[in-house]
Amino acid sequence: MHEVGFVYVLTNPHYVPGLVKIGETGLLAEDRAKKLFTTGVPAPFTVEYRAATSRPLDVEGKAHKILAAHRVNSSREFFFVTVDEAIETIRLSAVEAGGIASWKSATPHYLRTEDRLALSLEAGQTFVHLAYRDQTSLLTEEMGVVNVYQAHSNGDLLEILVTKSPENVSSYSEGHYWGTIDPVPFLDRDGKAVNGIVNGLEILMPGERLVWLPAPDQTTIHSAVIFEALDYCQLVSRTWSPQFIDNIFPLGFDVLTVDQAPPESVAAVQAALKLPIPRHWAPHSNRGEEWSKLGTARRPPSYWLPQLKLRKRSEQAHKSEPTDLSE
Repeated sequence: MHEVGFVYVLTNPHYVPGLVKIGETGLLAEDRAKKLFTTGVPAPFTVEYRAATSRPLDVEGKAHKILAAHRVNSSREFFFVTVDEAIETIRLSAVEAGGIASWKSATPHYLRTEDRLALSLEAGQTFVHLAYRDQTSLLTEEMGVVNVYQAHSNGDLLEILVTKSPENVSSYSEGHYWGTIDPVPFLDRDGKAVNGIVNGLEILMPGERLVWLPAPDQTTIHSAVIFEALDYCQLVSRTWSPQFIDNIFPLGFDVLTVDQAPPESVAAVQAALKLPIPRHWAPHSNRGEEWSKLGTARRPPSYWLPQLKLRKRSEQAHKSEPTDLSE
């Protein structure tokens, strides 16, 4: 099962100025900060930043390595750097340790109900959306290209949120009622930690594939990554650095600015087209009465990001995550 965690930056008003804590957690960053407020800590920690990622341990480790010269103690997660320097380091580490290279696999990654993925992107990376035209084509034809999506800034994020219910997934380009609403607008329960700017909401149906391609100048460094949906997937593209055409029109996830795909990318897509017939399949269009409609319901953010659910005291008491400040 794929899950999303966080890499965070904490400060404490009673610590030496310029001292920050950089760590990772499967909880909300605020919940982690509360766990660290023990009898040996003079005041509560403040969450300065949090980054969602499917590779929290790797991203944390990369950030610690980059900032090793500024580390107070090798057995503690404290660093003498500014908050801005810590944030920039985590953003860089998210791309290097939680980006396309971290998903390299000889076989497709299968997307199942309750999977939650957060993929760190680089400008120029593209996603090719593949699907069968209809049920008959499963046996008589190869898949075809439905669309091509693109990241426009380093540090953009693609969330893949998987559910069994087609009513819960929406597409902006297909005009669904909920297709303009951010499924997870905040990364805290108080609605203060804004979760980036959504620049694309799309759907991956059961049986469809998504091929993640490196940027044209990265094809000799990185391999393509293939995802195959077993259930309904909500794709959410986010950016913290929106790009514009003529300083007016924002570039969306479905706007392609890469002129030509290099041979390596073409070969990767062709290989994905020739994979065996998918294990599960559902039609994207021409859905008769036997199929539920797409995009007719809205789930609360806590459905897509379970950490947002209020934690019961019993869960808090038995949570295995350590409270030691070195962790």
